[in-house]
Amino acid sequence: IAQEMFKLADGCLVSAKKYVWISAYYGYFPELKSHKMEWSSKTKCYHNSLSIIQLKQLLDSLNIKYEIEPFNYTYIDKNTKHNKIETNIIITK
Repeated sequence: IAQEMFKLADGCLVSAKKYVWISAYYGYFPELKSHKMEWSSKTKCYHNSLSIIQLKQLLDSLNIKYEIEPFNYTYIDKNTKHNKIETNIIITK
């Protein structure tokens, strides 16, 4: 999993001229030591939990300016209000 995240970040950095914005809607995990991927039989897809620790290590090793922050939002589904949090990664080249 970590290798795939490194490939994603590397591809974004190579392609971008000035900024990279990556949003991970599945949550914010500041204490997770390594990226995690789980299959959901309910949604029939994989859910990825990004390790903030690993992301910071990668970006620090590349000597890049970045911000990693939680983003809180609310949405309504079938008249039910849901509060969610996602991870936003903002990189400046």
